[in-house]
Amino acid sequence: MNATAPAASRPDPDAHRLEGKNYALALLGRLIQQRVLVTIRIPGSQQSHTSTLLSLDAPSNTLLLDELFPATGRERLSSVGSVQLDAKLEGASLSCQLPLIAVEQVDGLSYYRMGMPESIDYRQRRQGHRVRVDSLAVVAEIYSSEGMAFKGILHDISSLGVSIELKDDQLFSNNALYRCTIYPPHETPFFVRVEICCRRHDAAKGCQILGANFVEMDKRDEHALNRLVNVLDRQLLRSRRGVPDKPTE
Repeated sequence: MNATAPAASRPDPDAHRLEGKNYALALLGRLIQQRVLVTIRIPGSQQSHTSTLLSLDAPSNTLLLDELFPATGRERLSSVGSVQLDAKLEGASLSCQLPLIAVEQVDGLSYYRMGMPESIDYRQRRQGHRVRVDSLAVVAEIYSSEGMAFKGILHDISSLGVSIELKDDQLFSNNALYRCTIYPPHETPFFVRVEICCRRHDAAKGCQILGANFVEMDKRDEHALNRLVNVLDRQLLRSRRGVPDKPTE
């Protein structure tokens, strides 16, 4: 009897292993900034715990992890000496191993000084993954039915839609279709039609933010858009790491 070899599993195109201190600083720093709840798993235990990352010290390559909830994992963590951290960040899943350096006691609560991970498993959910890109100042233009161009800045973008920051005095109708051009740095302009679905005022920036869905796209447009989202995501990560931007090849 001829045994049939098992089919080789295909690698997940959305999964990446990120190695190096700069990636850890950027991604874990965003968990701290956005106060993301993280899941802590201790080797040998079936129970998971909830916590948050409180601070990051780049010179010493350490993190401060808050008290575990439930707190029953305190003794086991002290004896095992490492944890697995899992978190959701802006449509992506993060997972990494953190070594325990010290347990710090303050007012009866335990805080955990952890070492930096050697690598981070990063899985981006492509469909609908929304990238906040206003810090990149990517120019976008929306054209009225009369052909007048209104210039704004991308607030965020995904494979399904886009948000654009515009002046408050520029009025657009919900559910109406408009032509739109996006001008990413070092990239070919991207032309698309959008349907306005929502509008809100941002008092801090003194502007309106239009939310729109992409419409009337063919397969070539979808491929170009997914590439654009990934390009902007990489540019955003480079900017947070302080790495100069460069044209994509």
